[in-house]
Amino acid sequence: MNFDQFIFLIIAAVLVLVIVGVSVFEAVPVSLIYLSDLRRRKPFRQLAAQLGYTFEPKWKFISSSKVVNWIAKVVPLGSRSTPEAPDGLVQVPLFETTRPRTRTEITITNVIRGAESGGELLLFDYHATFMGEFFLWLGVIGVLVGKVLRRGGLERREHTVAAFRLPEGGLPAFELSPRPWADTCRRLPGLREVKFDHQEFAVRCVLCGREELAIRGVFTPALRQRLLSGSACSVEGAGPWLVVYRPRGIVDRAELRPFLDEARDIARFFRGAHDGHSGMRAP
Repeated sequence: MNFDQFIFLIIAAVLVLVIVGVSVFEAVPVSLIYLSDLRRRKPFRQLAAQLGYTFEPKWKFISSSKVVNWIAKVVPLGSRSTPEAPDGLVQVPLFETTRPRTRTEITITNVIRGAESGGELLLFDYHATFMGEFFLWLGVIGVLVGKVLRRGGLERREHTVAAFRLPEGGLPAFELSPRPWADTCRRLPGLREVKFDHQEFAVRCVLCGREELAIRGVFTPALRQRLLSGSACSVEGAGPWLVVYRPRGIVDRAELRPFLDEARDIARFFRGAHDGHSGMRAP
């Protein structure tokens, strides 16, 4: 074997490693999501029946890649066609796909949907994959490089989300997270932290957004105190939509109803904040 042949074999081996690595890192999590969804469909169906709402096992796929989105439309990802997301929901920061040098893919499953309090309620499982520049180009090797450099690797997030379409509408785009899980201000372009002269709130929470005055109008003292009194939840909003989820991950099947009840109570406080601050502007 001469030197040129040796180099060719090395290059071929690296390419095979990259292709196999990307396939494994993509196929295994997708398979795990599918198996997890099968186990979770029954409690979601039962809760939907209790509420008198509809249920869809697989509902929406969102990607920052135009090619991937086109393929998803041409080749359905589920056993049935997936309904379109309600207007404005994808404007909430949780669904943004604009991370710099990152491809984002989001799958929404096990969707309970119905009318509530003059608006609309959605309860669903959210699965997101963020593939950085090193992962996209180098596969398994890219994951290792990304971890060393703390950028450009592979990240996955899963949450059970309660989304409320508020009839009042007009929410500015914001994200509120318990401080240990707050990283959106660094992830998404244009978001900056909004701070209040409220020591406990500042210690325990991070609030980010693009319209500071409007956000201050929404987060009244009563609302801030309510958010501190419950379990650690992330809350996001934009336009008519408010979403609530636990940052630790998917809510256990036995905890679906308690989580929904807590999210409803948070949404009630946001409605009260809107009633007290017309136009969502600070006084």
